[in-house]
Formats: sequence, structure tokens, C-alpha cells
Amino acid sequence: MQASNAAPDNDFRFTPTLNPDIIHPAQGARSIVAAEGVAGLYQGLLPTLLRDVPDIAIQFALYERLRKVLERRRQVSKLRTWEHLILGGVSGGHFCHL
Repeated sequence: MQASNAAPDNDFRFTPTLNPDIIHPAQGARSIVAAEGVAGLYQGLLPTLLRDVPDIAIQFALYERLRKVLERRRQVSKLRTWEHLILGGVSGGHFCHL
């Protein structure tokens, strides 16, 4: 699942900012494990999941609903690729106005 990797990626991305001697993600991982243990790699996982899972669920539900509406209106059983891309963009941008 994508979200399970979100917390370690965030740590690796911000670690060089905190310690300029770390220039590679593996170095960042080693320093986190040395300082906080393996659990330190997943610090922040729960807030990340609480943010991402509902958002992805809403995106998926909105995409599926829009797809069914468009298929019904056009009276087709399968949309073209560019239509899927548009629907994905619309459903992915549902919270952009916030």
C-alpha cells in the first residue's frame, strides 16, 4: 500500500535538512534507526494514514461515480483512455479548492 511507505519517505526527505552530513536516503535510514530504532522509520505513519486513506477513498468513489454517469449518458460500456484521464484528474482535484 502506498501510504505504508509515506512516513519513511517523509523522514528520508527531511533528514538532510536537519543534518546536512546525510546525503543519501540509506544514510538517513541508518541515522534514524541508530537514534530512534526501527520504529523511528514509521514515526508519523498514523497521521499519514489518517490523511491519505479517506482522501484516496473519496477519489476512488468519485472517479467510479463519474465514470458510470458518463458511460450512461454516452450509452457506451467502455470509455476512451483520454476520458479516464480527465475523470482521474477531476476526481484527484476534488479538494484543490480548500
